[in-house]
Amino acid sequence: LTRALAPYRTEAPTPATLGLRFLAAIVDSLILTMAGLIIQFLVFGSFTNAADSMLTGGPRTFVVMAVGFVIGILYFAVQEGVWGATLGKRICRLRVVAPDKSAPGIGLGLVRALIYHGVPAVPSWIVLIFFKGNFLAGTTGPSAVSTLIGLSYYALVALLFCTARRRNGFAAVHDLITDTRVI
Repeated sequence: LTRALAPYRTEAPTPATLGLRFLAAIVDSLILTMAGLIIQFLVFGSFTNAADSMLTGGPRTFVVMAVGFVIGILYFAVQEGVWGATLGKRICRLRVVAPDKSAPGIGLGLVRALIYHGVPAVPSWIVLIFFKGNFLAGTTGPSAVSTLIGLSYYALVALLFCTARRRNGFAAVHDLITDTRVI
């Protein structure tokens, strides 16, 4: 009924601004961080043990990070694909739509999630897989390499939004590839 009446609404959906999308991303990041902390606590028994394990690497660390990554992908793919919005987007009154203004479906939601959540994580996964994360642990604090890896995540997220312009509805790379929009 909502979709059938949508063309007759007095207000048309407008593209979401980058500010609102950023705010929704912060909310989603907080939710995923809390879930990650709970998983780490359950697996390692304490946050100190989890932090020590992250510095030394090992198979258990890899599994926890892989599970966290999959949870992040599913968090975005299922919520955006089925309902059109993650919890962060719902709070900010945003939704992801396909060209027909409906929820994009699991397939497009998965592609969006893999691009948005997966691409920025590539440098961290390269270090973890090929270098076992060992050179990330400095003796007196974070090394320059770990700082660069951490900053690369945010640089890659910013690059995903380099295409966002008012004239294209503030469409980011993952929006353009999947032909979806956030409104």
